[in-house]
Amino acid sequence: VIAGHNEHVAWGFTALYGDVQDFYIENVQGDNYQAYDGQWHPLTIDHELIRVRGGRDVNYDVRLTDHGPLIDPIFTKDPRPIALKWSLYVSALNSIPIYAINTASNWTEFSAALKQWCWPTQNVVYADDQGHIGYHAVGRVPIRPGGISSIPIRDAKHEWQSYIPFDDLPNAFDPPSGFLATANSRVTSAKSPYPLTNEWADPYRAERIYKLLQGRDHLTPADLLAVQVQGEPHGRGHGQDRGERENRAEKQPRTADEAHRVAKAPSELLFSADVTPVFEQRLKAAKSNGGFSLAQRPKWTFDEGLGLRKL
Repeated sequence: VIAGHNEHVAWGFTALYGDVQDFYIENVQGDNYQAYDGQWHPLTIDHELIRVRGGRDVNYDVRLTDHGPLIDPIFTKDPRPIALKWSLYVSALNSIPIYAINTASNWTEFSAALKQWCWPTQNVVYADDQGHIGYHAVGRVPIRPGGISSIPIRDAKHEWQSYIPFDDLPNAFDPPSGFLATANSRVTSAKSPYPLTNEWADPYRAERIYKLLQGRDHLTPADLLAVQVQGEPHGRGHGQDRGERENRAEKQPRTADEAHRVAKAPSELLFSADVTPVFEQRLKAAKSNGGFSLAQRPKWTFDEGLGLRKL
């Protein structure tokens, strides 16, 4: 069972968006490449046979540096030799402990299983028959001394040194709020010692979930179904929900701390509202054009030390 429950515990997943890929600009001459230590090494050649249904099979040689496969034969508009480093390619990261998760009977056993999870990076929420709830981010996220780069890398400052320790990934157990929820949005503050990614989903779904659940008890399956479809419990529909979001757009919090106060989320799962201007502009576009248009959605990036900025 990937997500579900056994006799004692239940669990679910949402995407963490941990940055586990980097592009490196390589210095390649013939079948050799220069590593960052200045030494030249022969490229590794993997001979691949691509089966083609209804046609001839294709023999393809994949050239690799110590970072990973060179992708310039695919992205031909960029003449630079660029290698892709990805945690999926690291042979030592090969554990997805589904069986251990399925047989866990409490948080101690469940979190011990999560510690072995290598990829993909996920948010995991947990509940058991003893009344406990928990959350843990999982997956091996590399530590780069130079921080996360959103562009191809030329220097040694962004070489992977190790991975964020499991206990230092965002986590919570039995928070005072009495509930936990994730919706792909930010789960760390700007002061986190370990950045997870430069890209987070818009926070409005997480805000909505916290608003619907805050201060409530004895929830029924029907109540939770209403939350899942973003409808208001007790019969209020999507139209009113959207209108309420539009009316609140001008009052959206601008910082992670403000978002924390507005949503009253547990401090262990503080999510950022740094990206709310994105949603705000989408709302304004919807008002003027009668609907949402992804083409009108502004693009943003995250600068280390500067925060979110518009491209």
